[in-house]
Amino acid sequence: TQNGRTLDIYGKNTPYSKSADLYSNSDKGTKLGSIVYGTSTSLNITGDYQYIGLRSASSAMYLTSISITYGSSGSAANLANGIMFEDNQGQCVTKFSQYKSAFEGLSSYERTVFMTSDDYKISNARARFVAWASYLGMSINNVNGDYVISNANRIDQLSDDTSSTILLLSISAIGLASFAAFMFLKKRKSI
Repeated sequence: TQNGRTLDIYGKNTPYSKSADLYSNSDKGTKLGSIVYGTSTSLNITGDYQYIGLRSASSAMYLTSISITYGSSGSAANLANGIMFEDNQGQCVTKFSQYKSAFEGLSSYERTVFMTSDDYKISNARARFVAWASYLGMSINNVNGDYVISNANRIDQLSDDTSSTILLLSISAIGLASFAAFMFLKKRKSI
């Protein structure tokens, strides 16, 4: 849509019965804020409302998606909801950094819940998140009772393997050269 187009968000504790309620001064509820295209992409709502209503401030709006997170955003369940919200091709590349930040922003307790829970949604989200991390060369490990994301150090592992191979080849070459020198000297003495 065009820059400046505005999505207004309202809250109230009685249900909306029809979309026209959002345009009625007596039924729309309390205005909680707005998201303005080109300026903002999210709104944190404070207060306790059972219902929220979304409306365009003027004319139709064409949106790709809307994501609403209820309760504290710092929970394993909310992280799982976000990870499982959509399934798009290439999402590990486009979404991992956002959810990595969210994971790291959780309390140690909530990270543990996310990494160990048997809850269906959390366990599926965990499997997806771990797969994303692995695809991007990272791993999630329990370090001193807390879960941390780190680079899998594939380059370092390759370097260690390469160093070991070079060392083994060097020792073998020295051994072979020593054996060849021994045989040469032995043959020379016998002549």
